[in-house]
Amino acid sequence: RCEEGDAFGERSLHSTHDEPRAATAKADEDTVLYYLEKKLFLQLLGPGVELMEIEERIRTLKSIDRLFSSLAEKHLDSIARAMTEIYCNQGDIICRKGEAGDAFYVIKKGAVQVMAPSFFPSSSSSGKSSQRIAATLSPGAFFGETALLSDDGKAKREADVYASKNDTILLKLQRADFDSLLGSLGNLKEVLQRESERRSADLRKAVHSRFSGIINTV
Repeated sequence: RCEEGDAFGERSLHSTHDEPRAATAKADEDTVLYYLEKKLFLQLLGPGVELMEIEERIRTLKSIDRLFSSLAEKHLDSIARAMTEIYCNQGDIICRKGEAGDAFYVIKKGAVQVMAPSFFPSSSSSGKSSQRIAATLSPGAFFGETALLSDDGKAKREADVYASKNDTILLKLQRADFDSLLGSLGNLKEVLQRESERRSADLRKAVHSRFSGIINTV
């Protein structure tokens, strides 16, 4: 319960992007409120907006267990500043199977789908109709880690990845930035290597399952 002099709704000001309300607020009696529109707040903040964006990225990185959560604050700040934000809508392709991988992605908002390879030509122009969803990834998840692990920088994408929601926001880290910022952190690379191997195994299982299903229907 909020009393005279209290404030609420501040969460909306802590993000440079629109976020859904976490709760419903109702007046218990006749009440006079002062409110500050987010647009005006950001204008007043000026250069501080960039700092807010960096803090948002750091919070997202910290939410990834076993990967960035244990890094020193200076490393998290450097990674956050090196990342760029990518905006996608539902159906937008982010990675295509067979392309050279040169970046790593963290989902800040929205969701993406990792598609298992198809055995037959697609009947749609999008190329998705004959594919199977191998995984759906939500905020705090990451993908594209194989691009960071290749010694020669020529790793190929293993699957198509599409945005599955409108207003999806991704944090993108180029391989060159990763190498210069974190290449010496062996523990981080070990975690990425294990995750990459696990995901490759899951993708192979998804492909095998689809192939078995096709054989059983013949």
